[in-house]
Amino acid sequence: MGNLRSLRDSIDYRDFKKKSIDSIDRKCANSQLRQKAIADRLLDKLGEPASWKFYAKCAYRLSEDEIWHFVELASRPHIIDKNRYFVRLASNAMK
Repeated sequence: MGNLRSLRDSIDYRDFKKKSIDSIDRKCANSQLRQKAIADRLLDKLGEPASWKFYAKCAYRLSEDEIWHFVELASRPHIIDKNRYFVRLASNAMK
């Protein structure tokens, strides 16, 4: 029992918690940067500045594959309003 107690005493849990919190913060920062980058790329592709918040929401809730699949569908030649078509596809996917 003495060895187990000395092992517990030698572990600094505060350092462990700090590293865990740092990694969570880093993941959140990375996901926010990813979300902004995808929203900016959607803005470039679809060209509707008023929809930037919706694009960011799509980047948060949908996979990148789904998003770019919807962009491809919206970019077909017979689609008149690409943004409206993308918004409808994305909205249905997020329900």
